[in-house]
Amino acid sequence: MKDELLQEFIAFKANKERLLGRLLNRTYRYMSDLAGDFVKGLGYENFRIGHIVALVNIEIEGTGINKLATEARMTKQGMSKLVKELQVEGFVMVEKDKTDARALVVKHTEKGIQASSPLYFGSKEGCILTIFPLNFLIKLLDKIFIKPARQINFIFS
Repeated sequence: MKDELLQEFIAFKANKERLLGRLLNRTYRYMSDLAGDFVKGLGYENFRIGHIVALVNIEIEGTGINKLATEARMTKQGMSKLVKELQVEGFVMVEKDKTDARALVVKHTEKGIQASSPLYFGSKEGCILTIFPLNFLIKLLDKIFIKPARQINFIFS
């Protein structure tokens, strides 16, 4: 039994580059770096990729911090910190909720909309956040990790 378990463990270690979680983690880091470089290239030096988590969840009429945190699957405290950073940089403004004096509503500023627009709709430099077909993701994985993406392609065919 020990030899069989050891052989399985050796086989697992030999294929660790093919683990889906590892591929997704690398893809997330790659996309984060790509988006961060893209936004900085547009002249927004203090804009971090983590700020996108807040910006993408803010509705046109504004969104409460609790809802932002829930949508982004993060703590209220973490979202409050992101919102504060965005407010200091002028990307968002924070107002008291008209229906609940204890709550705050976060809204985009003009600067926030200008910073977000190329991410969604593109500019002459391109775009980062948009809806792509699944085949695009597979091709992206293929470019980043060549062999592993081809090996998981059968799952999505």
